[in-house]
Amino acid sequence: MKKKMAHPCSPRDEAQAQVTVPGESRFGMIHVGEKPATKRRAVACGGIQMGQEAFVKLQTRTLPKGDALALAEIAGIQAAKQTANILPMCHPLPLDVVGITWELIEETCTARMWCEVRTVAKTGVEMEALAGVNGALLCLYDVLKGTDPALTVLASRLELKEGGKTGVWVHPDASEHWQQLLEKVVQYNTTAAVVVVSDRASRGEYEDLAGPAVAQELEKRHVTSVDVRIVPDEEEILAAVLQELVQEYPLVLTTGGTGPAARDITPEVVTKLADKVLPGIGEALRQYGLQFTKTTWLSRSIGARLGQSLVVTLPGNPKAIAESFPVLDDVVPTLLRLIGRDEV
Repeated sequence: MKKKMAHPCSPRDEAQAQVTVPGESRFGMIHVGEKPATKRRAVACGGIQMGQEAFVKLQTRTLPKGDALALAEIAGIQAAKQTANILPMCHPLPLDVVGITWELIEETCTARMWCEVRTVAKTGVEMEALAGVNGALLCLYDVLKGTDPALTVLASRLELKEGGKTGVWVHPDASEHWQQLLEKVVQYNTTAAVVVVSDRASRGEYEDLAGPAVAQELEKRHVTSVDVRIVPDEEEILAAVLQELVQEYPLVLTTGGTGPAARDITPEVVTKLADKVLPGIGEALRQYGLQFTKTTWLSRSIGARLGQSLVVTLPGNPKAIAESFPVLDDVVPTLLRLIGRDEV
Protein backbone atom coordinates (compact mmCIF):
# COMPACT_ATOMS: atom_id res chain seq x y z
CA MET A 1 0.00 0.00 0.00
CA LYS A 2 1.40 3.39 -1.03
CA LYS A 3 2.25 5.77 1.75
CA LYS A 4 0.31 9.02 1.53
CA MET A 5 2.66 11.99 1.23
CA ALA A 6 1.97 14.99 3.43
CA HIS A 7 1.20 18.30 1.71
CA PRO A 8 4.13 20.73 2.03
CA CYS A 9 1.88 23.11 3.96
CA SER A 10 -0.10 20.54 5.96
CA PRO A 11 -1.33 21.67 9.41
CA ARG A 12 1.41 19.82 11.29
CA ASP A 13 4.26 21.82 9.72
CA GLU A 14 2.36 25.02 8.89
CA ALA A 15 4.22 26.91 11.60
CA GLN A 16 7.54 26.18 9.91
CA ALA A 17 6.35 26.98 6.37
CA GLN A 18 6.74 30.47 4.96
CA VAL A 19 3.65 31.17 2.91
CA THR A 20 3.62 33.98 0.33
CA VAL A 21 0.18 35.32 -0.50
CA PRO A 22 -0.31 35.47 -4.30
CA GLY A 23 -0.09 39.03 -5.58
CA GLU A 24 1.55 40.36 -2.45
CA SER A 25 4.87 42.18 -2.91
CA ARG A 26 7.15 44.41 -0.90
CA PHE A 27 8.10 46.38 -4.02
CA GLY A 28 6.35 47.98 -6.94
CA MET A 29 6.96 50.51 -9.68
CA ILE A 30 4.58 53.46 -9.79
CA HIS A 31 1.87 52.81 -12.36
CA VAL A 32 2.11 55.53 -15.00
CA GLY A 33 0.38 53.73 -17.86
CA GLU A 34 -2.69 55.97 -17.88
CA LYS A 35 -0.76 59.25 -17.68
CA PRO A 36 -0.15 61.24 -20.87
CA ALA A 37 3.41 61.81 -22.03
CA THR A 38 4.59 65.38 -21.43
CA LYS A 39 7.84 67.30 -21.78
CA ARG A 40 10.24 66.55 -18.92
CA ARG A 41 13.58 68.06 -17.98
CA ALA A 42 15.98 67.66 -15.06
CA VAL A 43 19.41 69.05 -14.21
CA ALA A 44 21.69 67.60 -11.52
CA CYS A 45 25.06 68.85 -10.33
CA GLY A 46 28.03 67.61 -8.31
CA GLY A 47 31.74 68.13 -7.97
CA ILE A 48 35.12 66.60 -7.24
CA GLN A 49 37.96 68.30 -5.39
CA MET A 50 41.64 67.48 -5.93
CA GLY A 51 45.15 68.69 -5.31
CA GLN A 52 46.97 71.35 -7.30
CA GLU A 53 48.99 68.90 -9.42
CA ALA A 54 45.97 66.88 -10.47
CA PHE A 55 43.97 70.02 -11.18
CA VAL A 56 46.65 71.43 -13.51
CA LYS A 57 46.88 68.12 -15.39
CA LEU A 58 43.09 67.95 -15.67
CA GLN A 59 42.99 71.52 -16.91
CA THR A 60 45.77 70.99 -19.49
CA ARG A 61 44.51 67.55 -20.59
CA THR A 62 47.85 65.93 -19.64
CA LEU A 63 46.70 63.15 -17.29
CA PRO A 64 48.26 59.73 -17.98
CA LYS A 65 44.87 58.20 -18.88
CA GLY A 66 43.99 60.97 -21.32
CA ASP A 67 41.46 63.78 -21.52
CA ALA A 68 39.44 63.20 -18.35
CA LEU A 69 36.78 65.79 -19.11
CA ALA A 70 35.96 64.27 -22.48
CA LEU A 71 35.85 60.80 -20.93
CA ALA A 72 33.62 62.06 -18.13
CA GLU A 73 31.18 63.49 -20.65
CA ILE A 74 30.86 60.12 -22.36
CA ALA A 75 30.59 58.29 -19.03
CA GLY A 76 27.86 60.64 -17.83
CA ILE A 77 25.81 60.12 -20.97
CA GLN A 78 26.19 56.35 -20.66
CA ALA A 79 25.24 56.40 -16.97
CA ALA A 80 22.08 58.42 -17.61
CA LYS A 81 21.01 55.96 -20.32
CA GLN A 82 21.58 53.00 -17.98
CA THR A 83 19.59 54.36 -15.03
CA ALA A 84 16.71 51.89 -15.29
CA ASN A 85 19.19 49.00 -15.30
CA ILE A 86 20.77 50.21 -12.06
CA LEU A 87 17.73 51.38 -10.07
CA PRO A 88 14.96 48.76 -9.91
CA MET A 89 12.05 51.20 -9.45
CA CYS A 90 12.99 53.50 -12.35
CA HIS A 91 10.99 53.29 -15.57
CA PRO A 92 13.00 52.76 -18.77
CA LEU A 93 12.72 56.06 -20.65
CA PRO A 94 13.63 57.12 -24.19
CA LEU A 95 15.96 60.06 -23.54
CA ASP A 96 15.87 62.84 -26.11
CA VAL A 97 18.85 64.79 -24.75
CA VAL A 98 21.65 64.05 -22.29
CA GLY A 99 24.23 66.78 -21.87
CA ILE A 100 27.27 66.95 -19.55
CA THR A 101 28.89 70.32 -18.86
CA TRP A 102 31.58 71.35 -16.41
CA GLU A 103 33.34 74.25 -14.76
CA LEU A 104 36.91 74.23 -13.39
CA ILE A 105 37.31 76.35 -10.25
CA GLU A 106 40.97 77.22 -9.69
CA GLU A 107 40.54 78.71 -6.19
CA THR A 108 39.41 75.37 -4.74
CA CYS A 109 40.88 72.97 -7.33
CA THR A 110 37.37 71.70 -8.01
CA ALA A 111 35.69 70.35 -11.10
CA ARG A 112 31.97 71.12 -11.03
CA MET A 113 29.78 68.92 -13.26
CA TRP A 114 26.21 69.24 -14.51
CA CYS A 115 24.00 66.71 -16.26
CA GLU A 116 20.89 67.86 -18.13
CA VAL A 117 18.34 65.31 -19.36
CA ARG A 118 15.23 65.87 -21.47
CA THR A 119 12.50 63.60 -22.73
CA VAL A 120 8.79 63.38 -23.51
CA ALA A 121 7.47 60.75 -21.15
CA LYS A 122 4.93 59.84 -18.47
CA THR A 123 7.38 60.27 -15.60
CA GLY A 124 10.30 62.53 -14.75
CA VAL A 125 14.01 62.22 -15.47
CA GLU A 126 15.44 63.35 -12.11
CA MET A 127 17.17 60.02 -11.47
CA GLU A 128 18.64 59.97 -14.96
CA ALA A 129 20.18 63.39 -14.36
CA LEU A 130 21.58 62.31 -10.99
CA ALA A 131 22.91 59.05 -12.45
CA GLY A 132 24.52 60.99 -15.27
CA VAL A 133 26.34 63.50 -13.08
CA ASN A 134 27.54 60.79 -10.70
CA GLY A 135 28.73 58.67 -13.62
CA ALA A 136 30.75 61.64 -14.85
CA LEU A 137 32.22 62.25 -11.38
CA LEU A 138 33.20 58.60 -10.93
CA CYS A 139 34.91 58.66 -14.32
CA LEU A 140 36.91 61.71 -13.23
CA TYR A 141 37.82 59.92 -10.00
CA ASP A 142 39.05 56.90 -11.96
CA VAL A 143 41.20 59.00 -14.28
CA LEU A 144 42.54 61.25 -11.51
CA LYS A 145 43.25 58.73 -8.75
CA GLY A 146 46.65 57.70 -10.15
CA THR A 147 47.83 61.29 -9.86
CA ASP A 148 46.02 62.20 -6.64
CA PRO A 149 44.59 59.45 -4.39
CA ALA A 150 43.24 62.03 -1.91
CA LEU A 151 40.23 63.03 -4.00
CA THR A 152 36.94 64.20 -2.51
CA VAL A 153 33.66 63.69 -4.33
CA LEU A 154 31.38 66.55 -3.29
CA ALA A 155 27.67 66.15 -2.66
CA SER A 156 25.48 65.91 -5.75
CA ARG A 157 21.93 67.20 -5.91
CA LEU A 158 19.03 67.93 -8.21
CA GLU A 159 19.22 71.52 -9.40
CA LEU A 160 15.87 71.71 -11.17
CA LYS A 161 13.10 69.72 -12.73
CA GLU A 162 10.40 70.74 -15.18
CA GLY A 163 7.19 69.09 -16.30
CA GLY A 164 4.53 67.03 -14.62
CA LYS A 165 2.47 68.07 -11.64
CA THR A 166 4.97 70.42 -10.00
CA GLY A 167 5.79 72.41 -13.14
CA VAL A 168 9.16 74.11 -12.56
CA TRP A 169 11.01 73.28 -9.34
CA VAL A 170 14.42 74.77 -8.52
CA HIS A 171 16.60 73.80 -5.57
CA PRO A 172 16.59 76.57 -2.92
CA ASP A 173 20.40 76.71 -3.04
CA ALA A 174 20.69 76.53 -6.82
CA SER A 175 22.81 79.01 -8.71
CA GLU A 176 21.36 82.29 -9.92
CA HIS A 177 21.23 80.91 -13.46
CA TRP A 178 18.64 78.29 -12.48
CA GLN A 179 16.82 80.53 -10.01
CA GLN A 180 15.99 82.86 -12.89
CA LEU A 181 13.70 80.17 -14.31
CA LEU A 182 11.31 80.75 -11.42
CA GLU A 183 11.10 84.42 -12.35
CA LYS A 184 10.18 83.74 -15.97
CA VAL A 185 6.42 83.89 -15.46
CA VAL A 186 4.25 84.53 -18.50
CA GLN A 187 2.84 88.03 -18.34
CA TYR A 188 -0.68 88.56 -19.67
CA ASN A 189 -0.37 92.37 -19.64
CA THR A 190 -4.09 92.93 -19.29
CA THR A 191 -6.96 93.38 -16.85
CA ALA A 192 -9.34 90.52 -16.10
CA ALA A 193 -12.60 89.52 -14.45
CA VAL A 194 -13.40 86.29 -12.62
CA VAL A 195 -16.93 84.90 -12.43
CA VAL A 196 -17.57 82.26 -9.78
CA VAL A 197 -20.62 80.22 -10.83
CA SER A 198 -22.04 78.51 -7.75
CA ASP A 199 -25.47 78.38 -6.14
CA ARG A 200 -24.14 77.78 -2.64
CA ALA A 201 -21.35 80.35 -2.83
CA SER A 202 -23.78 82.99 -4.11
CA ARG A 203 -26.07 82.29 -1.12
CA GLY A 204 -23.14 82.55 1.28
CA GLU A 205 -23.49 78.94 2.44
CA TYR A 206 -19.74 78.36 2.25
CA GLU A 207 -16.58 80.36 1.73
CA ASP A 208 -15.67 80.55 -1.93
CA LEU A 209 -12.11 79.37 -2.60
CA ALA A 210 -12.28 79.21 -6.39
CA GLY A 211 -12.43 82.95 -7.04
CA PRO A 212 -9.38 83.77 -4.89
CA ALA A 213 -7.51 80.85 -6.49
CA VAL A 214 -8.05 82.27 -9.99
CA ALA A 215 -7.24 85.81 -8.82
CA GLN A 216 -4.00 84.62 -7.23
CA GLU A 217 -2.88 82.91 -10.44
CA LEU A 218 -3.70 86.03 -12.45
CA GLU A 219 -1.73 88.24 -10.08
CA LYS A 220 1.31 85.98 -10.58
CA ARG A 221 1.01 86.80 -14.27
CA HIS A 222 1.04 90.55 -13.65
CA VAL A 223 -2.65 91.10 -14.36
CA THR A 224 -3.07 94.65 -13.13
CA SER A 225 -6.73 94.53 -12.04
CA VAL A 226 -8.96 91.56 -11.17
CA ASP A 227 -12.72 91.95 -10.69
CA VAL A 228 -14.30 88.92 -8.94
CA ARG A 229 -18.05 88.27 -9.13
CA ILE A 230 -20.09 85.43 -7.62
CA VAL A 231 -23.32 84.35 -9.35
CA PRO A 232 -25.73 81.41 -9.04
CA ASP A 233 -26.10 78.70 -11.67
CA GLU A 234 -28.82 80.67 -13.43
CA GLU A 235 -28.62 81.23 -17.18
CA GLU A 236 -30.07 84.74 -17.30
CA ILE A 237 -27.96 86.05 -14.42
CA LEU A 238 -24.74 84.52 -15.73
CA ALA A 239 -25.40 85.79 -19.26
CA ALA A 240 -26.07 89.32 -18.02
CA VAL A 241 -22.88 89.41 -15.94
CA LEU A 242 -20.75 88.07 -18.81
CA GLN A 243 -22.18 90.61 -21.26
CA GLU A 244 -21.38 93.36 -18.78
CA LEU A 245 -17.83 92.22 -18.07
CA VAL A 246 -16.73 91.72 -21.67
CA GLN A 247 -17.45 95.38 -22.31
CA GLU A 248 -14.64 96.30 -19.91
CA TYR A 249 -12.23 93.37 -19.54
CA PRO A 250 -10.22 91.70 -22.35
CA LEU A 251 -10.02 88.48 -20.32
CA VAL A 252 -12.88 86.86 -18.40
CA LEU A 253 -12.38 83.56 -16.60
CA THR A 254 -15.31 81.68 -15.14
CA THR A 255 -14.95 78.97 -12.52
CA GLY A 256 -17.54 76.32 -11.77
CA GLY A 257 -20.53 74.95 -13.65
CA THR A 258 -18.46 72.93 -16.15
CA GLY A 259 -19.39 69.44 -14.93
CA PRO A 260 -22.17 67.02 -15.95
CA ALA A 261 -24.71 67.94 -13.22
CA ALA A 262 -28.11 69.30 -14.20
CA ARG A 263 -27.32 72.84 -13.01
CA ASP A 264 -23.86 72.96 -14.60
CA ILE A 265 -24.68 75.41 -17.40
CA THR A 266 -21.60 77.60 -17.81
CA PRO A 267 -20.37 76.21 -21.18
CA GLU A 268 -23.88 76.39 -22.64
CA VAL A 269 -24.32 80.04 -21.63
CA VAL A 270 -20.91 81.02 -23.01
CA THR A 271 -21.59 79.15 -26.26
CA LYS A 272 -24.87 81.01 -26.79
CA LEU A 273 -23.18 84.38 -26.32
CA ALA A 274 -20.01 83.57 -28.26
CA ASP A 275 -19.02 85.16 -31.55
CA LYS A 276 -16.56 82.30 -31.98
CA VAL A 277 -16.15 79.15 -29.91
CA LEU A 278 -12.54 78.01 -29.38
CA PRO A 279 -12.93 74.29 -28.61
CA GLY A 280 -9.19 73.66 -28.68
CA ILE A 281 -8.76 75.44 -25.33
CA GLY A 282 -11.07 72.99 -23.58
CA GLU A 283 -9.45 70.04 -25.31
CA ALA A 284 -6.00 71.19 -24.18
CA LEU A 285 -7.19 71.72 -20.60
CA ARG A 286 -8.63 68.21 -20.45
CA GLN A 287 -5.59 66.60 -22.05
CA TYR A 288 -3.21 68.34 -19.67
CA GLY A 289 -5.35 67.77 -16.59
CA LEU A 290 -5.62 64.06 -17.28
CA GLN A 291 -2.09 63.50 -16.03
CA PHE A 292 -3.25 64.61 -12.57
CA THR A 293 -6.89 63.50 -12.35
CA LYS A 294 -8.62 60.64 -14.19
CA THR A 295 -12.02 62.37 -13.97
CA THR A 296 -10.76 65.35 -15.97
CA TRP A 297 -12.66 64.03 -18.98
CA LEU A 298 -15.90 64.92 -17.15
CA SER A 299 -15.06 68.62 -17.46
CA ARG A 300 -16.75 70.49 -20.32
CA SER A 301 -14.50 73.56 -20.26
CA ILE A 302 -14.36 75.67 -23.40
CA GLY A 303 -12.89 78.92 -24.66
CA ALA A 304 -14.72 81.54 -26.68
CA ARG A 305 -14.52 85.01 -28.17
CA LEU A 306 -17.20 87.39 -26.95
CA GLY A 307 -16.77 90.67 -28.81
CA GLN A 308 -13.13 91.59 -28.28
CA SER A 309 -12.77 89.56 -25.09
CA LEU A 310 -11.50 86.08 -24.41
CA VAL A 311 -13.67 83.94 -22.11
CA VAL A 312 -12.44 80.64 -20.68
CA THR A 313 -14.56 78.38 -18.47
CA LEU A 314 -12.46 76.75 -15.75
CA PRO A 315 -13.46 74.05 -13.25
CA GLY A 316 -14.44 75.01 -9.71
CA ASN A 317 -11.82 73.05 -7.81
CA PRO A 318 -8.85 75.23 -6.69
CA LYS A 319 -6.40 72.40 -7.41
CA ALA A 320 -7.78 71.98 -10.94
CA ILE A 321 -7.65 75.76 -11.41
CA ALA A 322 -3.91 75.84 -10.65
CA GLU A 323 -3.38 72.92 -13.04
CA SER A 324 -5.17 74.83 -15.82
CA PHE A 325 -2.85 77.82 -15.97
CA PRO A 326 0.15 76.14 -17.66
CA VAL A 327 -2.21 75.54 -20.60
CA LEU A 328 -3.53 79.10 -20.51
CA ASP A 329 0.02 80.46 -20.42
CA ASP A 330 0.63 78.89 -23.83
CA VAL A 331 -2.36 80.54 -25.52
CA VAL A 332 -3.75 83.54 -23.62
CA PRO A 333 -1.13 86.18 -24.62
CA THR A 334 -1.48 85.25 -28.30
CA LEU A 335 -5.28 85.13 -28.21
CA LEU A 336 -5.52 88.47 -26.42
CA ARG A 337 -3.41 90.00 -29.16
CA LEU A 338 -5.48 88.45 -31.97
CA ILE A 339 -8.90 89.06 -30.44
CA GLY A 340 -8.06 92.62 -29.44
CA ARG A 341 -7.85 93.84 -33.04
CA ASP A 342 -10.08 93.58 -36.10
CA GLU A 343 -8.45 91.61 -38.90
CA VAL A 344 -9.13 93.02 -42.36
